Amino acid sequence: MTKQNKHLTIGVEENISFSQSLILGLQHVLAMDVYVPPFILATALALSPGDATGLIQSTFLGAGIASLIQVLFYLRLPVCQGPSFIPLGAIIGIYMGTKILELFLVQV
Repeated sequence: MTKQNKHLTIGVEENISFSQSLILGLQHVLAMDVYVPPFILATALALSPGDATGLIQSTFLGAGIASLIQVLFYLRLPVCQGPSFIPLGAIIGIYMGTKILELFLVQV
């Protein structure tokens, strides 16, 4: 007794081709914005290219490990974990505050 939904392009239990799954996977990775907070942080902190690359790579690694833990042990649903935009303001503010303090101490 399966009921077909006329609004779905691909059904829930339907298999898709490898090329279609590759395109949809790439779309999912780009839409989940895992890469945006480290780019903003690296730019705001004026990190060197090597440090920025390390930050972005570690963000992807951490998001991947957190997603696997979430999927395999806890929620058991395909939920992708990633960095949050919330601490960006605080991190950039602390960085700018320490730079201003350093400039003030050098002047004194």
